[in-house]
Amino acid sequence: TITIRESFLNAAKFVGRQRELHLLTNALEAGNRSSWLVGGEAGVGKSRLLEEVRIAALVNGLTVVRGQAVEGGGLPYQLLRSVLPMLILGCDLSPLEAGVILPLVPEIARLLEREVERVPELDPKEAGERLKHIILDLFRRQNKPMLLVLEDIHWAEDTLHILEALINVQTNFPLVTIATYRSDDAPHLPKRLNAMRIIPLERLVAAEVETLSASMLEKTGRDPQLINFLLKQTEGNAFFIVDILQTLADYAGRLDAIGLLTLPESLLSKGVLAIAERRLERIPETHHVNIRLAAVIGREIDLELVQFATGGANQDWIDHGLEGAILEASEGRLRFSHDRIREGILHYTDAVLLRELHERAAHAIEMI
Repeated sequence: TITIRESFLNAAKFVGRQRELHLLTNALEAGNRSSWLVGGEAGVGKSRLLEEVRIAALVNGLTVVRGQAVEGGGLPYQLLRSVLPMLILGCDLSPLEAGVILPLVPEIARLLEREVERVPELDPKEAGERLKHIILDLFRRQNKPMLLVLEDIHWAEDTLHILEALINVQTNFPLVTIATYRSDDAPHLPKRLNAMRIIPLERLVAAEVETLSASMLEKTGRDPQLINFLLKQTEGNAFFIVDILQTLADYAGRLDAIGLLTLPESLLSKGVLAIAERRLERIPETHHVNIRLAAVIGREIDLELVQFATGGANQDWIDHGLEGAILEASEGRLRFSHDRIREGILHYTDAVLLRELHERAAHAIEMI
């Protein structure tokens, strides 16, 4: 069935992160306080790495507490809403502390087995400081080794000041904090959290792509033609690999029939298109035409050609493209961060506009 087929793809073998996993499991076993910031582009494998670390922590007897931010921010202090109940269970809270926490943990009365009343409201800045100090004190009162996992903190702007303070809090127990962020969403975040040790995750190399593919498709997954196709289409992004294989499986009808397919020159899956659309939405609309024009010309950005075709437009679009992870500077060259991102942008370009951009690009090529 489709459900069983998807389970093989989504439960693929953990590959390519042995060094990073070794670093983090050693931190768990060291029995010291440490904090780590794991970064990488969307889909590179941050969540899977943390899942392996979580399992190792549980095996070693640590309490694992996990929080996750959501796109758009979610509710106030969304990142800590699933963390606080675990901290509360191990503490005796005063009426004031319970009342301050109540808006974030509506079930706090059931957890404490007593009535909890709201406290008088303060000035927003004072209220934020009061909440921060109470949360930090809750961590100080814990008494068992703990792994704190915080995912997607690039969406948790309202909570970062608490995380900054938590990194430096002295505890009587080993506290290992691991946070993840998307480097394509928040490239400057490590500067703000510079007390944390940075672990950047790169894309998978060819041998790792083959191992991942074989773990899902067995013998078919080692076919050189398929591996080359996956490398070309995904450039080693783990999410894109799984997404492409899901699309191929839809075409073939069965996982073991993928090897019988005639592979297309290019394949845009739903996941790739969604990421391309999301990244483009981060860029001011005034720069969309320049980015689409550059995409028409090719992956490498020919600045002279784009300048001519746009009539000498300023280059702010480049800065925004780099900030939004649509573009990247690599070995002295400026290019689209992923060729599938470039193709996704073209896919979402109106047909009339696309024809016009091709005409402008062709004219510029003739004139230069």
